[in-house]
Amino acid sequence: MKCIDADGYVTYTRICSQNNTVSEIQMDVTGNVIQSTDDDNRITTYNAGTVDVEATRTKPTANMRNGGAKITNKNHSSTITAKASNGDNNTISINTTADAQDTISTNNTDSVSDHTNNNDSIIENAKQEKNPDSNSLDNNTATRITDSDGPVITNAKIELEKQDARVVITGSQFGSREGQAAPILFDFTEVAYENGVENAHHKSFEDGQAILRIDEDPKALWYKSSNHPPPLFTLSRPQRHENSKAHYYLEGENSFLGWPSAYGGLDPPVNNKKLYIAWWLKIKYDPRYYWSVSREDSSGTFKTHELVEINGIRGIYIGQSNKGISKNMEQFIFSGQINANKMKGHIISGLKSGATTRFPTTFAGATGAGYLSPGANKYIRVWNKSDGHDLRLSWTQRQVWQKSISDSSYHADINVGGWSLMQLWLDFDKGNVTARVNVNGAEFTSDINIDTVNSILSPTIALLGFNGKIQVFQITEVDDIYFDNRFSHIAISEKPEYSSLNSYEHQLITSWKNNQIEFKLNLGSINPDQEYYLYVITEEGKVNKNGFKL
Repeated sequence: MKCIDADGYVTYTRICSQNNTVSEIQMDVTGNVIQSTDDDNRITTYNAGTVDVEATRTKPTANMRNGGAKITNKNHSSTITAKASNGDNNTISINTTADAQDTISTNNTDSVSDHTNNNDSIIENAKQEKNPDSNSLDNNTATRITDSDGPVITNAKIELEKQDARVVITGSQFGSREGQAAPILFDFTEVAYENGVENAHHKSFEDGQAILRIDEDPKALWYKSSNHPPPLFTLSRPQRHENSKAHYYLEGENSFLGWPSAYGGLDPPVNNKKLYIAWWLKIKYDPRYYWSVSREDSSGTFKTHELVEINGIRGIYIGQSNKGISKNMEQFIFSGQINANKMKGHIISGLKSGATTRFPTTFAGATGAGYLSPGANKYIRVWNKSDGHDLRLSWTQRQVWQKSISDSSYHADINVGGWSLMQLWLDFDKGNVTARVNVNGAEFTSDINIDTVNSILSPTIALLGFNGKIQVFQITEVDDIYFDNRFSHIAISEKPEYSSLNSYEHQLITSWKNNQIEFKLNLGSINPDQEYYLYVITEEGKVNKNGFKL
């Protein structure tokens, strides 16, 4: 690069044409383009930051430091290299109006905007820790390369921005994905994908239709679900998002889906060492604080859902149980109370009805007299044998339990009355289990002793929903169940940074290579008219920290 010192002008750039002739562009310290010299030594003065290249044979290259430039190239590709060595931000704008493909290389926290409809490369080598990837793109076909030790997305092509559109992403460090590309099961309720193949069995279901076991429904997606009561297919209840037509509705203390047919039902395959499950859960009452009491020193009648108070603790009256070990007992939610110590012997008062009853001092057990604590209510149970005589792992409202886990306590903070993304990872090779609510929520992780189980048998979903004995008024709703024997997956979110995610929407993978992934777009709750971002989660759990805008 030819550098010329001039009064007040210390930054220079040049345009190189294909026949190696050079035109010089002189810029001041603020990045304003002052003048240029073409091959015939003709000098042209420019407005600040604008270089207009008209020559039909020119392939311009701009090298700049400590400033900004705008290049308008109407016919050919442009290459811009920006080096802000003093820490100042560069501002670069490309506006090619023909089918040019531009390459921009930066060396700082640069702002890059591409106003074209072309596939332009943005090569970011940003090193500043404060925001190593602050570049922004106006065009969703642009390419982005970032320095990262995780997956790197460089390009994405999408047919149409609508549900089920085909998306192809390219890049590097996606890692391997052994076996079939598709997950074992992606169950949207109204339609499911079993090992990548669409199963439309539920499309003909009516609102409120029961999900039956395989012996009653040979096409059942779930081989052995609960039958007293069975899960229900619901169309009429509010859906999680506008793209969802149906979801599963589970009533009472013991209603669940179980043993996915896509994984062999009661006879899953062998030698699969991993399990990853993600599902959306909505629950009416917080199962951590659901108490049952027999009536003692009672007066009046409580009103359903009225506020109650006991020893300065506020709660809600739910109703009187009519079955099971809690039959005829009054049921309440006492917020924050995971044990009975502050309530024993105190009067429960209905703030609207004026009704009262005393909280018993003794545990009822199966006698029906006394109190019953919330119990252990399973969101999911993982077994590898249908008789349960080997691996037994469960995630309840208060713990993740397996007999070799020394400290199993985990009071998952779910969104009561709203939807929560539940995720569970199990790895026999590493002897580890992890549970998490939402993407960046507090998680449970623990080693497990795989010597206590037959690791040849593959873990599967023995139940998913709600499994307990006491909470008879509980309502559980489930949607978008993603189940696989590998951890790698694709997700989209409306948030541009992974660290800020609360949830994301899983995608249906159709092809996976280290440098290219194809998937079917699942918008889920995301509005396609708003910006949303793509994340690749590798088998090792690495993820691009900054989302790739689609």
